[in-house]
Amino acid sequence: MRLPESFRSLRSREFRAFFGAQTISQIATWMLSLAQVWLILSLTNSPLLGSFPIAAPLIGAVSERSSVGIAFFVWGAGGLATLAMLMGARHCLERRRSALASVP
Repeated sequence: MRLPESFRSLRSREFRAFFGAQTISQIATWMLSLAQVWLILSLTNSPLLGSFPIAAPLIGAVSERSSVGIAFFVWGAGGLATLAMLMGARHCLERRRSALASVP
């Protein structure tokens, strides 16, 4: 079967491997983003926190004034720090509830 001329790059074995790996990577990134929003929603019961609507203009302004790589690194680190704080707060609340439940 002959591919149309617009798909001639798929004739290369290396490009097909690269394309497949990129497809899998994009799907995994999407799944990670969805899981993070789902975790925040389940921890806070607030749909507003899950979408981070306020931070999007901020990351745009930072990326215009600095290196895009640094901006995305800071964005990712901030997201992970937020998740860590939420998980820590949840753990502390559960320990407090269990301690109060054991008091007669």
